[in-house]
Amino acid sequence: MLVILTGGVAGDVGEMREELVGLAEEPVSVVMIGVGKDELDGMEEFNDIVKDKHGKPSIREMCRYEKYGREEVVQRVLRDVPG
Repeated sequence: MLVILTGGVAGDVGEMREELVGLAEEPVSVVMIGVGKDELDGMEEFNDIVKDKHGKPSIREMCRYEKYGREEVVQRVLRDVPG
């Protein structure tokens, strides 16, 4: 499991999508947790099947995003870890 703590929306969302589509072929799940007060609304798109720049979808759902501070965030994230 790869855990990413982020203080804002990814600087290059396109590159992040490309990496996630590639990682979907590996035995790894990605959990992203937004921290701080910066705008993080765009990160929730990663909770769905991610598509690369050519529209190719990842072979599985393997990423979960949550904003830190929501009640029971850790339990919910770990319960919903994509497999």
